Amino acid sequence: MTFTTSTNTRPARQEHGPGTGTPCDAAGGVSAQARREGTQRMPRHGQSRLDPEVARLRQVALDAAAAGLYVFPVREGAKLPIFHGLERCRRRGVCTDGHLGWEQRATRDPDQIRRWWSQSPYNVGIACGPSRLLVIDLDTGDEPLPEWGGATTGSEVLARVAAAHDTQVPATYAVSTPT
Repeated sequence: MTFTTSTNTRPARQEHGPGTGTPCDAAGGVSAQARREGTQRMPRHGQSRLDPEVARLRQVALDAAAAGLYVFPVREGAKLPIFHGLERCRRRGVCTDGHLGWEQRATRDPDQIRRWWSQSPYNVGIACGPSRLLVIDLDTGDEPLPEWGGATTGSEVLARVAAAHDTQVPATYAVSTPT
């Protein structure tokens, strides 16, 4: 069974309620006739249940923020932030004083994160600059790179660069992306 809630407090036409001559019950101002006709809306009590995937991604974002990383929502199945770009900016809301891009809007604020991940299963983006992260993209491949002694992956190249400088690549964060 599915229930809907509404924040609309003004009915399309007021047939029941104060000033209409139709008595209302004491629990919410809805007449008995309205209840019988099924026009009563479900009351809003507390938070609605989150979709499990939305809840999971929200927790990922909250955990990243708790670890000191600045996060922003990314469209599902894409690498694009949900925010409008400079070309589409109308200088309203957070952009009133000038366009704010995804990096400026990234946050560690748990309340903002909960709002962003309240209904849609957005992927979690990390704003590397504000998070003070250096990112090295280590691509994979099948073709040997002669200039790197036949290495075929970015990891092999990075290891050879480190060895050439008599050091090792330290343990760090690692992320896999689709491309």
